[in-house]
Amino acid sequence: MKKIGLIGGVGPVSTVNYYLELNRLYHNDFGVNEYPEIVIDSLSLNKITTALADERYDIVCEILTSSAAILRNAGADFVAICSNTPHIVLNQIVDELPLPIVSIVDANVQAVKNGGYKNVLVLGTLATMQSGMYQSVLAENGISSVTPSVEDQQTIADIIFPNLENGIVAPDERLEILALVEKYVAYQSVDAVLLACTELPLIIKPADLTIPVIDTALVHAKEIYEFAVRQ
Repeated sequence: MKKIGLIGGVGPVSTVNYYLELNRLYHNDFGVNEYPEIVIDSLSLNKITTALADERYDIVCEILTSSAAILRNAGADFVAICSNTPHIVLNQIVDELPLPIVSIVDANVQAVKNGGYKNVLVLGTLATMQSGMYQSVLAENGISSVTPSVEDQQTIADIIFPNLENGIVAPDERLEILALVEKYVAYQSVDAVLLACTELPLIIKPADLTIPVIDTALVHAKEIYEFAVRQ
């Protein structure tokens, strides 16, 4: 099995969930006394969010490539970023990375295709929603997508930061975001919701909605695991 390198910390709660899910998948195949080899480089969330807010994508690129080099030196055979938002710059750095990378976007667009969904609501950080990184790849695969209105984007962003990033689920915010999603189900005929922020599964559960929920972190973790065990 390949040694997994995780670029984490963006944010820390979802990074922990990646680690636990990778161990769960490994235990299912090899037994509870067996553990996958994983190295994690935990980044500063504030440095990345500040750079993105300032549109200093060069800084984000430098942070990610440096992190991949650290993981390579720690023995990792490939890397994955435990967050959606940094993937905004992935196409700019993929050829410069010292190791192969498993993309959260590619894994989840494939999951949308496999599910047969035709019109997907994309939720995430402001940077993710406004970048169009999911919308463009979905369109390339013949899948329509819906991005929330500017007002609703801000509502989602205010729920993600600071509460969800710190693992805090406020009951009133939970009801607010669920109502927001159902509005798009009713008026935009979306047939699935893509949780394109790895903290959103803390507040939105599959049983909460009338349409399927795609947890990008779980989909990504499974793809990371399958890449690790693939010969």
